[in-house]
Order: sequence, then structure tokens, then C-alpha cells
Amino acid sequence: MRTLVYGLQYGDEGKGRVSHLLSRNHDWAVRFNGGPNAGHTVYENDIKYKLHHLPAGVVLGKKIALDTGMVIDLSILLAECEKTNTKPSDLFVSENVHIIQTKHTEADSDGSGIGTTKKGIAYVYADRALKKGVRFKDFTDCPFQRYRGLPPIQSNESALFESAQGVMLDVDYGQYPHVTSSSVFPSSLHRIEKRVGVMKAYTSRVGDGPPNYPALSWLSKKGDEYGTTTGRERKCYWLIPHEIDYALSISQPDEIVVTKLDILEGEQIRIYEENGDEKIIGSLDSYKDFLLARFPKIKYFSESPKGDMTQIT
Repeated sequence: MRTLVYGLQYGDEGKGRVSHLLSRNHDWAVRFNGGPNAGHTVYENDIKYKLHHLPAGVVLGKKIALDTGMVIDLSILLAECEKTNTKPSDLFVSENVHIIQTKHTEADSDGSGIGTTKKGIAYVYADRALKKGVRFKDFTDCPFQRYRGLPPIQSNESALFESAQGVMLDVDYGQYPHVTSSSVFPSSLHRIEKRVGVMKAYTSRVGDGPPNYPALSWLSKKGDEYGTTTGRERKCYWLIPHEIDYALSISQPDEIVVTKLDILEGEQIRIYEENGDEKIIGSLDSYKDFLLARFPKIKYFSESPKGDMTQIT
């Protein structure tokens, strides 16, 4: 089975925790887009890991591939390997991966003018498009295992493909120009068999751009909404169902996971309607009923700080 886990909003949906749980049933964990601008937080044996290049399956000892489409900061990647007790020689890296250079991070020192993570992401992708980039294949002395073409996943092995960011940040389908610099979807060559979309029970994002609603600072604090990569406070809003509808129409997931429902416990929950008005839904139980009726592909609710999932029957 080849499973894709991706976000239905602006990133920060809790994909890392979902990927961590689902990776237990897969042989491989694969990243295929973005770079150290991503930030996934997972817990294993009561240890908290903050990951940027490495997919969540690394803390479970899964085989790891960093695939074509990614961009890598070698110094950050090596530091991640050390923090996760991962031997670089056990890590598979596509020779097509592009390398973030000092010139890229220096050029990105102002956040590219749209509040980016300042990791040089837009500039390394720009060099890739201009055919001026440096790829992993250009390095002769690296401790990682390199591969050509697709990851070396055998026909009898399963793989979980972990996306960074979310649909609303996709370079093509997102809220351009306030987007990331890569697609959040893997190449069709990977022959994904199952798609799992992850949505947070409310909306959050870092950086500039939509949503164009008043930010709820109390929700940012209650949800402990601070970016894994930048530490910036995320702007939080009620759920925007019509944006979820849009993301679903593009990506067509087989299953949906809703995260961080516990944060809304005790609140008079609202949503934003398409005309911009707020609509009161009410209690958390009423909200769950609303979500299940509006998005019938929801299969799991997550109401735990560590991301444990409850299957909907």
C-alpha cells in the first residue's frame, strides 16, 4: 500500500502526528516536497521531536527517502539526523534533490516580502527553474545513500508519503501569491493508492495573506499555535468550510482526519460562511455532528494533545 498524508488547509493541520501513527503500518516514510520550511512535531516514548526534512516515520525506525521535489539544507539535515539518532548512511536521498546554499538564505533574509520562513526556499526553487541549481548528484562526498529515479521501494513493501504544507499553500492550487514554492502533491509516478487528508478543527496559518477574517488571538494561545520552524504565533480563525470543499474537490481524499478538536472543548463554536458571516454551531458535540454531515469522508477524530485518533464508526 502506498499512502499519502497531506493537509487540506494552510499547513499546521497536524499532519506529522497523523503520519507518525499511520507510519507504524508502513515499511517506508517518504518526503517529496519542500525542505526545512516544513515543521512536523511528533511524540514517541514521551520524547518530543521537531522535524523539518525527515518524515515522521524516522522516529519509528522506518526506511527513509527524501525524494525528487524536495530542497535540502545539508547542515540542518545532518543536525536532524543527530537529534533523531539516524545514521546518515541509512538515509536515501534522490540525486535530483536541490541543495539550499548560503546565497539562497541570505537572499531570503526578509522573508521574500510575504512572511516566509527565511530558509531560502523560494530562491532555491527559482534557481531550479532557471537551470542554475546545485543538485545532490553534484556532491561526491556525502554520507547519505543516493538513488536515481524513484525511491528503492520493493514491490512487497509499503510506503507512507508525507506532504509538507497544505492545499491552500500549493504553488498552483493555493492562495497565490501567498503560497509555498512547491506542489503539496507527489508525482503520479508514485502510484498512490490511498489519500488521507488532514484538517484542523479550526483554521490557522503563518505568514501573510488569506484568510481575510479577524484573527482570534485567544485561540492561538489556547491551541499553543506556534510554528515548529519559525516559532512565530500562528494566526487562528474559525473553520472555513468552503475552503475545505475546494481542497476536497482538487485532492479527492479517501479518508479525512480532523485534529485538535480538544482545543474547542467548552467553546461556543462558530464557522465562517462563504459570504463572510459567522454562523454559530454550538457545543463540541454539535460541531462533530456538523462536520460528519458536511464532510462524510471523515474517518478519524483527534482529541488528544499527542494526536491519538478515534475511528468514527
